[in-house]
Amino acid sequence: MAEREADVNPFSYTEETLEEIEGALSHERLHPYLDAAGGNRERALRLYLWNTAASAAFYGPLQGLEVVLRNAIHRQLSGRYGSAWYTNLDTGLDRGTLGRIQQAIAELTRGDSPNDIPLSHKWVERC
Repeated sequence: MAEREADVNPFSYTEETLEEIEGALSHERLHPYLDAAGGNRERALRLYLWNTAASAAFYGPLQGLEVVLRNAIHRQLSGRYGSAWYTNLDTGLDRGTLGRIQQAIAELTRGDSPNDIPLSHKWVERC
């Protein structure tokens, strides 16, 4: 286990450094790690850093999954309700959701910014 910890963070912590880091991150944030490490602050910080590295490792695959899932949902709903399914009352989306979608479309198409691009259903289909 010591080798794996060294892979995540080989830095050696002084008591002063540990106190500063704990103060900066907050005791509340580190508390679960301190519990898991039996109160050992250095080990708790290494667990925290390992958790951060593990979370970062999942980011890319989760982002890809989100895009694939969103595109699959869009394809299915487009096939049933048309390419502008997100504005179709027959989809079962409640009026509040449809209203927020219409508001977002209005904000994206208002054209008062030099950086605005025209939004059409074709652009939404590509997202």
